[in-house]
Amino acid sequence: MYIDRHPRVGDFIRIDIPGPGNVGSKSFDWVRIDEITSSTNNEKERHLITCRPSASPKGDPKTIEHFYSDSATSTFIIEKGIDYIKVGIYGRNEMLNKKNVGILNTIRNFLVTFGGFLKLTKIQWKALADGMLDFYN
Repeated sequence: MYIDRHPRVGDFIRIDIPGPGNVGSKSFDWVRIDEITSSTNNEKERHLITCRPSASPKGDPKTIEHFYSDSATSTFIIEKGIDYIKVGIYGRNEMLNKKNVGILNTIRNFLVTFGGFLKLTKIQWKALADGMLDFYN
């Protein structure tokens, strides 16, 4: 369901990763927004969103529909200064999700996670960061 408003804590974000998708959630991975903060002073404006792998909003709440476990977080930061705009994406505790996912998703999650460790996902992260900059401008 598309929502035309600013994101809020508790909102879900659907992720479509190239390649074979998550079997249980129609080929999508899901994260939930855990934190949103903004700050402004005379020199800069900063926005931060932290997301965590989650179950699908319509699925089994015990099954994380993501290649990382629910201990992982991704934090997105956009900062605008007097003469710059920058975006940062920071992942923490990125561990393979193998809990309640079945053998096919365990293999898929391993391949996606392994690709991330090899930096093969850098193109997708760069595209996301560029998109955030385009949206912010």
